[in-house]
Amino acid sequence: MLTCKEVNGLMTDYLEKQVSLTEKILLKIHLWMCENCARNLGQFEKTLHFMKKMKKSSEVPPDLLNRLREIFDQYARCPICEKEVRYFELHRKAEEQLIEIIKRTHPDWAEHSGVCSQCLRYYRQELARQKKT
Repeated sequence: MLTCKEVNGLMTDYLEKQVSLTEKILLKIHLWMCENCARNLGQFEKTLHFMKKMKKSSEVPPDLLNRLREIFDQYARCPICEKEVRYFELHRKAEEQLIEIIKRTHPDWAEHSGVCSQCLRYYRQELARQKKT
């Protein structure tokens, strides 16, 4: 089974049909089970398509394309678990109840700092547990 980090590392190759059959199967299984990676792949696919389309157009300055590539290659640390993730994967919005729960355990955290998928999933589970009790 592939991890989210491994799936993110294979996205470009997958979209450009440069993965082995085994990698493709493992990736599809992961995408079927992980809605965050599936969503990220969809966003990445749209962005890649946009970049290729713009590359063919003479209207787009090369610096813009280079800047977009730089952005998608940037990594950031989740301010909660300090896991390194691609910058665009940090979730910037969360429900009010989740924000309250996160701030209880991480008082210095601010919503605009973002949170990785793994932490978001954890705190959603915590919220569900609290609602049951």
